[in-house]
Amino acid sequence: MSHHTYPKPKTLAELFLQTAERYPDRPGLHPGLHPYSYAQLKQAAMEAAENISRNHSGPFVPVMADKSFVCYTTILGALLAGKAYLPLNPKFPEARNRFMTEKAQKGSLEIAYLEDPGRMPAYLLFTSGSTGEPKGVAVSQANVCAYLDFMLEAYDFSPEDRFTQVFDLTFDLSVHDLFLCWSTGGCLCVPDDNSSFAMAKFIKEVKPTVWFSVPSTIMLMDRMRLLKPDAFPSVRLSFFCGEPLYDSTVEAWKQAVPNSRIVNLYGPTEATIAISRYDIPANAEMVKQEMGIVSIGKIFQENDYLLHEPSQDKRGELCLSGKQVVDGYFDNPAADRQSFFTDNAGKRWYKTGDLVREDAGGDLFFLGRLDAEVKVSGYRVNLSEIESVLTAHPSVDQAVVLYKNQNDGPGIMIAFILPENKDYSNEPEMDAWCRTKLPWYMIPGKFIFVDEIPLNRNGKMDKQALLQKYYDGK
Repeated sequence: MSHHTYPKPKTLAELFLQTAERYPDRPGLHPGLHPYSYAQLKQAAMEAAENISRNHSGPFVPVMADKSFVCYTTILGALLAGKAYLPLNPKFPEARNRFMTEKAQKGSLEIAYLEDPGRMPAYLLFTSGSTGEPKGVAVSQANVCAYLDFMLEAYDFSPEDRFTQVFDLTFDLSVHDLFLCWSTGGCLCVPDDNSSFAMAKFIKEVKPTVWFSVPSTIMLMDRMRLLKPDAFPSVRLSFFCGEPLYDSTVEAWKQAVPNSRIVNLYGPTEATIAISRYDIPANAEMVKQEMGIVSIGKIFQENDYLLHEPSQDKRGELCLSGKQVVDGYFDNPAADRQSFFTDNAGKRWYKTGDLVREDAGGDLFFLGRLDAEVKVSGYRVNLSEIESVLTAHPSVDQAVVLYKNQNDGPGIMIAFILPENKDYSNEPEMDAWCRTKLPWYMIPGKFIFVDEIPLNRNGKMDKQALLQKYYDGK
């Protein structure tokens, strides 16, 4: 592959400049109606970099991430000026954007970053902390370059490729779109409208070759009957990440993209975009899955994993270490103590909070969050397992099971069911179905039929909104 004829870039800025030098006239960005060439992108990014160097003293440059030409060139400008970018979401409440900006200004950066360009942060993102306050993750240039190197070796991207950019820029999966594209001379195609309904039209019009989204996007398109056979022949590579990928979703998507390889990626923000992959075999019989959820495959080379406190059947909490894993949270020692540890050999590990199982072939299976395991009458119950049983019912399109603590006694398991047919609501039938397949302590205490599963800003399922809309308010 041709991208190795140049010296390997150590920073995202070098990587972009190298590509812009090789492909000045190729389109590098296509938001809305107007494509921009790499030469135009570079020119505007250089001007932004000069402006930032003159007027911005801190290491982090806040960028209002509205996916405009100015937004993308400001991100590049920040990197060219030797700084990191901090994306702010125009859809976030003002208070949250202010919190992130102030936290970034106050945080201290070790001097070591400045001596080694690889250790310098490339971007600062905030993940929602389970305890209210968001946690900052400063991902280094070396972390991102390790991810890009692996992906460029594993898949044959080319300057002819057209990459989709459907993620919000405050979601780290967007970094895959931007910098895999700008490493290869491809074109970044940005939809005007991120709704699933508009997606089919977007794909037909811009004919992307590389697709990347959360599985929920596809589930919604499928529900709207938009995944017609051979609907999107241009797509040759499809990546999914951010949520469990069901084999039923794969089958629905496969019909629409007959020419595409399909890859399930897995990885928390702390491990830089994605750190394991499973290439889905063309033959549906061969697909490795558990409880209907496709395997997350094997961890990328240059990184390590271990299962913390594994049980007899090789299940345990997934811990990660290696080139892609950050050293800790940004200016948050309390969160570090909770999620990172150093072993006897001096190796730093990140505890993902994800429960996985390893099969005899070394492939990993995501079984849910550790906090999705609840104790009911002393039994350990994995909520994902109940969801998988409910989803197998012919009248059920999607099911979400949540455990709600009650003030005055034991908690209750609530099954939220999105039926195939909106008029269907048969609680006794659901209860009976579960009783034929699950032990008594895994039967939900309540079944609620819903007309939608709310999604959060990253397109992932929003459990709080689900409870508020259909349970708490009742």
